[in-house]
Parts: sequence; C-alpha cells; structure tokens
Amino acid sequence: MATCQNGWPVIFDSSSSQLTRIPKIIGKVHGGDVAVILTDIVLYVDRYIEDVDQGEDDWGHAVRPIRGKTKGYSNHAGGYAVDVNAMRHPRGAINTFAAAQRAAIRARLKYYEGTLRWGGDYNLLISKRDDMHFEIVGSPAAVKRVADKIRRANDGKVEEVTKPTGGTSKPAPKTKTVWKGISVKDAKKIQKLLKSLGIYTGALDGVYGEMTRAAVKRYQERARKYGGATFKADGYWGPTTQRWYEWVRDTLQPAVAKWAASRRLGKLIVDGDYGPVLAKHVTAIQKANWTRYAKLGGGKADGQAGSITCRMLDIPPFK
Repeated sequence: MATCQNGWPVIFDSSSSQLTRIPKIIGKVHGGDVAVILTDIVLYVDRYIEDVDQGEDDWGHAVRPIRGKTKGYSNHAGGYAVDVNAMRHPRGAINTFAAAQRAAIRARLKYYEGTLRWGGDYNLLISKRDDMHFEIVGSPAAVKRVADKIRRANDGKVEEVTKPTGGTSKPAPKTKTVWKGISVKDAKKIQKLLKSLGIYTGALDGVYGEMTRAAVKRYQERARKYGGATFKADGYWGPTTQRWYEWVRDTLQPAVAKWAASRRLGKLIVDGDYGPVLAKHVTAIQKANWTRYAKLGGGKADGQAGSITCRMLDIPPFK
C-alpha cells in the first residue's frame, strides 16, 4: 500500500468518501479527526494571523511527490496537509510572516501536541522552508486525542476555533488584496518573476492591472503552446497556474537537466517557464531515446511533457 511521508495511506481517488471539505480550502482533506485539526489551524490563521480567502490559493488533497523529490508521496496525497495563502508564502522563502505572527503560530502548534507540523519550522539542511504548509504527522491515536480536545473545547463545533493561549493577544494586521485575493505583495512577486522571464516589462508596483494580467496571460499561453497545459489563459495567477509553475520548476526542469540529450544543448535554467527553450530540451530527449519513448506509446517528438514523456523521465505528470 502506498503511503504518504507521514506513513498514512495515499488516497488516489479525489472523489473518495474518505475526503471531505473544510472551510477556506479548495479541494478536500482527509475526514474525521484529521479534518478537525486542519480546520482548527486554518481558521486560527484566518482569525489571528491574516485573511484566508476562500479557495484562492489555499490547497488540500493532491496526489503528488514530496516537493524537491521524485519519489515518495507528499502528505497532500492523502489529504493530511493544507497550504494556506500559498502565493503570499511561497516555498523556499524564509520568514514570510512577521515575528509576532510566527510566534502566534508556534504557540498554537503546542496546542496540537506534536500532531501538526508547520513548514516554517523545516530544517534548511533537509528541506526548503514552506510557511504556507501545515501537515498531520502524529499517530492516529494521538491525532484522535487532539481532535477530541478540540471538539470538547468547541462544544462539538469543529468550525470554530478556541482563543489562542500564546502569541499575539489581538489579531495581526490583515493583508489587503488587489484582485481576486491577490495582495500587493503577491502581485509584486508575480511581476518580478515574469520580468525575470522577459514576459513582463512594467514596474514592480504591486498593481494587478492590465499590464500584469496581460503578462500572466502570456505565461499561460506559453504553457499551453509549448507544454500542452490545459488550463485557461485568463491572466489570473491562481492555484492552478501556481501549481504549474512549481511543477515545472521543482519537478520537470531538474529531471530534464539530468539527461545527456538535454546537456548537449547547454545548461537548462530552472526557472519554472515552459517556453521554447524547455520544449527544445524535451524534444531532444524524446528523439534521443526514441525506442523507449515509442515503446511507452509516444507518437511524435513534440516537446511536451505529457504522461508518456513523464513516465520516461520517471516523474509524476502535472495534475
């Protein structure tokens, strides 16, 4: 049986009755005791740390590998983890929360008695920091004990959170959003990224206006043209576009760069962009390994990392 990083079972079927929805999170999480704890931390962040906008960049169940690795399933794969305000707190960025906010999060973590881990506390020698990420790591018995404590504290109402016993005594300032849950800080990061790719030429002003939306749309159109992405090119840097960017940067490009056919073309920059350069490298691998590619069912060397090419690269396809 396939298991997640925490040792709990992977749930491959997103329609499984074991999964359930909780407030603020797009997608689902594992039901029962897991859902009680994850609901508690999400609503705690929303109430005492910063706004958590329903479903904008707040993610749950997703069958994918552990970030930065090609083997082993993430705790998201069983619905045991949530990412909260992912665009404000991108993986790899350190201390994206203010000091008082970090103190409040850590104070709340003590309440869960070791059953919940925060990506902001990851050891940098082992993994990148991940301030957006909260995951279940305790045993089923420990998780049940803490979930029961939360139920008792809330008179059985898991949608409510108890007042924190540590950290800030009043809600931290909430972040103003400029468009569809995207904050000024988020918009600046998007602009900076797209400028580094040569797609955006405007100012890094955090204004998610016509120029920024047009640049995001160009990025999405490149993903569709060269990478075969199926999401809409609508100018909105939402959870799907963010997941695509991270998959290209953290999974696909590092895997492609390892192949001799790719190295012969020169060093591949790992930047999260599926444009003509990456497509050229993927095409080279498909052609150089045609016998294997065709045996797996590949029809032509098209430069797109679809399911067959991903099998050849030994990486999970984008979902």
